Amino acid sequence: TDRRLAEDSEREQRELAETIAAASQALTQELDLGAVLETTLEYLERLVPYDSASVMLLDEKGWLAVRAARGYGSSMDEAAMKRLAFDVSMSPYLRPLVQERRSVLVGDTTRAKGWVLLPGIEHVRSWIGVPLIAGGETLGAYSIDKVEAGFFTAEHVARAEMLAAHGAFAIENARLREELLRRAAELEARVVDGTQKAVAARADAERANRAK
Repeated sequence: TDRRLAEDSEREQRELAETIAAASQALTQELDLGAVLETTLEYLERLVPYDSASVMLLDEKGWLAVRAARGYGSSMDEAAMKRLAFDVSMSPYLRPLVQERRSVLVGDTTRAKGWVLLPGIEHVRSWIGVPLIAGGETLGAYSIDKVEAGFFTAEHVARAEMLAAHGAFAIENARLREELLRRAAELEARVVDGTQKAVAARADAERANRAK
């Protein structure tokens, strides 16, 4: 029996390592931020059997805004989820994610002091919040839900944290790419505008010469 337990544990650890390696490779290949977020939710489900989950990123106000979500179904559609943003300073469960950069596990939301049951996500009974940290800065967090109270364990938290390390790196790279593309587009627009103004000025000068 002991040998069988040891073999099962070894197999689980090997499967975990393989999943994390596959996730890392998949995330490295993605350059689009939306694709990165969807990929991280896909691999998160393989590691932590959630009922619903979302990726929240810090916005310009310092709030956690939902940028990608899965599993909410009829309770709240994806478009409605992406309109949600949470004031970190008002939540005792979100503050540790951003300010202390540590994960939070809630075994039963109905008994958790200060837990707010928002419309559309009343089904959440077990919850995990995991910060996404890159370069020493908090980018956002995973929000992981289960309808069964007491379902999540410390092992689930550890698995989500392993994926978060790779997910945060991919998110940061995708956001840097978005910023570079935005700046390139602005520069191109300025060049085009400058060229058009130069052409117009030359045409005006030619007309003035002809008039003389």
